[in-house]
Amino acid sequence: MKRALPYILIGAYFFSFIIKEWNFNILAYDRLYPQVFFISLINLISLLYIINNRLTEYIIKKLFSNKLIIAYFIFLIFCLISFLSSNNISESVIVFSTFATFFISLSLIYILSLIIKKNFISYCLILFASASFIESMSVIIGAYDLRFIQNVNIERTLDLRGFAANINISAFSIVYKIPFLMYMLYRLESARLKWLSYILLISAFSALFLLLSRGAFIAMTVSVALFMLIYFKRNYVSKAIILVSIILISSISVQNIFLTENKNQIIDRVSSISIDRSDDSVNERLSYYSHALESIKKNPILGIGIGNWKIKSIEYAGRSMKAYIIPYHVHNDFLQIGAEIGLIGLIFYIFLVIYPILICINQILKKEHNDFHIIVLLVLISYFIDSMLNFPMSRSITHMQLIFTIILFNHIHKSTKHK
Repeated sequence: MKRALPYILIGAYFFSFIIKEWNFNILAYDRLYPQVFFISLINLISLLYIINNRLTEYIIKKLFSNKLIIAYFIFLIFCLISFLSSNNISESVIVFSTFATFFISLSLIYILSLIIKKNFISYCLILFASASFIESMSVIIGAYDLRFIQNVNIERTLDLRGFAANINISAFSIVYKIPFLMYMLYRLESARLKWLSYILLISAFSALFLLLSRGAFIAMTVSVALFMLIYFKRNYVSKAIILVSIILISSISVQNIFLTENKNQIIDRVSSISIDRSDDSVNERLSYYSHALESIKKNPILGIGIGNWKIKSIEYAGRSMKAYIIPYHVHNDFLQIGAEIGLIGLIFYIFLVIYPILICINQILKKEHNDFHIIVLLVLISYFIDSMLNFPMSRSITHMQLIFTIILFNHIHKSTKHK
């Protein structure tokens, strides 16, 4: 049991998003906070486990030698400094405590991963693959219930949002896991595991076609294209045909089983991807971006206070708001962080995402990479695209995946340097 506990704790962190299914969300207006509360409990258990094993000195040494953990810590410091310009301290305290919880989770998961050592990499593969199936099937089962039980025509609806409160967040969460599934398809030699990878990929792509998130379609296309470009060294055509066939099978199946009333929905959503301001969604986001940029110009150093954008945004969007819908998020994490805590704090947050991307690209160009350099690169590129269009940093389902990817990067980078 003692040896299994680190695995159990790491798994509990990763699957904290399924707390929605335990109906704890009836205790809060936003399911994020019950999830954060659950993560805080795991933090406490993990800390007690580490202290009981007399690993305190080991923790301090490892944490203060990790660039990404230090960058996250400095980001937190700037979040705290931004309290000086905050108009709503209570909101700043709430958001800061959420990020502090995530930071503690990052530190503790990293220590737990060092305890299980090399097994962490293969364990991550199991976690991401398992979560992919759970999330995808949640969407597919929801679609089945709508189409065949309730006899409702399926369109882009919040009823298919899966484990997140937002369709785009759910879709991107599945996109993050696709690189792991593609790795399973082309790397694992067992026939049973290959068939499992077929099932996982078909369910993942099918869920994406049901969610109809344009941003997720962009990230999915970039991820698949880069994977084929980097990973396929021999038999390029035959390998590409397999992957493209899986995508086509998923699309055709969704069209003919679930989207029977309007089989062109997938094509319509893909063809509508543009930056045309006549599109309401595009126009809305561009307006949010311009408001955030204006706020950054006025408060470039301290920002307006962490968590205060939902209040400040009323000042900018007040005249155009419809039905009292307040723009809580800029729909661009980088601009929102810049607006709330200033440009210096923004640099450290960007470092969390960009530094591993640059290292992975460098390793790939030097041909000193392994398969997981490619996986980390594709996940973080998807996260970067998500951050440019949505608000993944504010949701535990996506933020925890960023944390796990950062720790996975540390393991593969360490092993590469050692070699």
